[in-house]
Amino acid sequence: MITQNKRKLQCACIRKLFYQLITIFLFVGKIKQNKMTLLIDKDSLKIFRKTKNEYHISAKFHNPNINMRKLLDFPSFPLLQTLNPDVIERMEIQMPEASQMPEASQLPDVAQIFVLYKHFFQDFGFPQFAVLFNLQREETPDFICFHIVPNTTTEHEASSNQEFTTIQLNTFSIHFYLLEDGNVNISLYTNLDISVDVPTFIEKLTIQIFHKIFSRFKQFIEDY
Repeated sequence: MITQNKRKLQCACIRKLFYQLITIFLFVGKIKQNKMTLLIDKDSLKIFRKTKNEYHISAKFHNPNINMRKLLDFPSFPLLQTLNPDVIERMEIQMPEASQMPEASQLPDVAQIFVLYKHFFQDFGFPQFAVLFNLQREETPDFICFHIVPNTTTEHEASSNQEFTTIQLNTFSIHFYLLEDGNVNISLYTNLDISVDVPTFIEKLTIQIFHKIFSRFKQFIEDY
C-alpha cells in the first residue's frame, strides 16, 4: 500500500514538472518568436510589450485553502476595487439582458464590465480613463478563462460621458491555469484600441499601477 501511494506521488510530481517545463518552453519560444520586450519582472509578475499597444502578462499565486473556481468569477470582481480604492474610482459588473446585448444573450456567463480609474494623468494634460467591455467566463477542468465577447454592442452611459475617455479593448483574454496544490498560473493578453502611441512615461506609470493591483490581489489570496 505504501509503495503504491509512493508511486502515485512520484507520478504526480513528474506530471507537474512536465507541465511546468512545457509551459516554460512554449512561453520562452513565443517570446523569441514575437521578440517581445520585457517591461517588468517583479513579484512573479512579468509584463511584455509585443507591438504598439499590445501586451502579454504572466503571473502566478498560490493558496491550497481557497476554492479558486468560486473566487475566479464575476461576483468576486468588486474585490479589486475594495483592495485598490486609490486606483479604481468606480466599478460596475452587470449581467446584460437580451434587449441590451442580443448578440451575447444566448451565451452563458457574460457580464458587462465598466471600470473608471483615478485621474492619475491630470498633471500631464491627459483625461481620466475608463474601460468598458463585455466579458465571457469559460471553465474547463484545467483552467478558467475570461475573454471579450466579439461583435457585441455595449450600451452604457460612459459611452457619451464627456468627463472621461472610455477605452475600448480590441482583444482581452486572461487564463487562470489551475495546477495542483493550489498553484495558479496566469496568462493575460490585451490590445488597446488607441490610435496614438502610448508615451513611455505613461506606459511605465501604468505598469506600476498594474503591479500594485496584482500584488495586493496576490497578497489577499495567499494570506487568506
